Amino acid sequence: MKNIITKLTSLLIVTALCLSLAACGTKPSGSGGPQIGDPTTFVSIEINPSIELTLDKNGLVATAYGANEDGAILLYGEESNIVGKNYEAAAAYITNLAAELGYIEQGHEIRASVTSDDAKAAEAIQNKLQSKISATAEGLGISVTLSDEAAYSLLRELNALKEKYPSNTAIQNLTPEKYKLVVSASENGDITVTAAAELSNEQLIEKIGKAHKTIEGYATDLYKQAKARAEMTYELAMGIALDGVYNAVYLQRLPAIMTHPEYRNTFYYGAVYQAYMTTARTYDALEKILQFGEEMVNYELDEATVNAIATELGIEDTSVLQDKDGKVTVKSTVRFVENFLDTHELSDAVEDRIEEILDTAEDAAEMAAMASDAYANDLAALKQQIETIVSTIQSTASPLLTFLSAEGKAELETCLADLQGTAEEIAVMMENGLTEEELDALQKSAEEKAEAMLVKIKADLSEEELAKAETLKQQAEATIKTLTAEFSARLDAAEATAKEEIERRRAERKTANKD
Repeated sequence: MKNIITKLTSLLIVTALCLSLAACGTKPSGSGGPQIGDPTTFVSIEINPSIELTLDKNGLVATAYGANEDGAILLYGEESNIVGKNYEAAAAYITNLAAELGYIEQGHEIRASVTSDDAKAAEAIQNKLQSKISATAEGLGISVTLSDEAAYSLLRELNALKEKYPSNTAIQNLTPEKYKLVVSASENGDITVTAAAELSNEQLIEKIGKAHKTIEGYATDLYKQAKARAEMTYELAMGIALDGVYNAVYLQRLPAIMTHPEYRNTFYYGAVYQAYMTTARTYDALEKILQFGEEMVNYELDEATVNAIATELGIEDTSVLQDKDGKVTVKSTVRFVENFLDTHELSDAVEDRIEEILDTAEDAAEMAAMASDAYANDLAALKQQIETIVSTIQSTASPLLTFLSAEGKAELETCLADLQGTAEEIAVMMENGLTEEELDALQKSAEEKAEAMLVKIKADLSEEELAKAETLKQQAEATIKTLTAEFSARLDAAEATAKEEIERRRAERKTANKD
């Protein structure tokens, strides 16, 4: 029996980028359109597609965003038809568009909710919004049901969050309506869920509006995560280059260490600082990788993909594909399909079609596997780097130990023991793994030790040497700038391909729905 995850991991990341589809982050209309004010109201329309709007005080749409893959497909290229329009006109347009792309069928349930600091105004908007959606669907000959109740999956997520933070008052006081704001505001990574929970509705809506405007029209969740992973790895490498400038200055001191006794007790400062900073940066990267992998395997498959898999397997009840939260994710689907193929005799052709569906539908499993590989590779590289630094310090220090003061020897031994302990911790991590919380604590500890060493470095180096370190830093930054431009060009090429793909997928939906 073929292993689906193994097959997925054979793809290149550029394939994942190209197959990822769209989100629509919109911007205010130009000078020819209506004057749009700051967002004051948040609107959620759950058709599957999932759509988020922000409205200004006059009820004009300030931003529109596809909050899932289908929402991204629906809104792609539709900015001028939604932003700047009255919310009722926008809702009618979105409903028509959803029907055109085959997202609405008879008896479809649509959730539409509105949140703002003015509860009375929000209720009035919500009533009109639901009426407009219902009337528009009926005009198309489609009967739909409107609801403002939170989805079961959202409630499960909120309960899980409250269980995770039992003593956090802001989290405990979250309502489903505000939790949607918190989730949306924290999605782009600029603010954590716990910090977002402390904000008012007004502050959250302002953040959401800004976030919507910064998201490219082709940047789906998968695309954004893949790009973020690539950028994070690149930034880590660039940061390590900057961390080494002080060590370079100390290495330049070594030839004169016999004639300058004051150099003997501090020669290792630069190397230790670099080791701590590299460790801190890598712990941060590893934490993000863990988050990335978890998000990817828990990425929800769209309805068309779920139905296609069910059809190929010959199952009518798609709930068997769900996880414990009632979601059909990459992880839950892969687990079920692999078990199904193990216990059922299917033709090679059917197995190949199922694997092709998972390959071409969402490459989240591929990305999660890559994240897992990246986690292991980064850990191994960090362990090797720390061990190399320890070895270098030890070999350099060996002929100089007799010159070190008791205080210097004690500090050096502490630093080396600390670094060796870190290498041992990494070995354990490679075997057993660590939680995000543990990685976060390790990162902060390493940063604190690096900062303490930097204070000593700045007190130890002369003004001339500090200037030299600054020059080295500027040279490194210039090199980084050039490499960053080259890196961005490669990302731009991938983005162009992604745009072409979203247009193709969108056209396919229109054609299929006409048939």
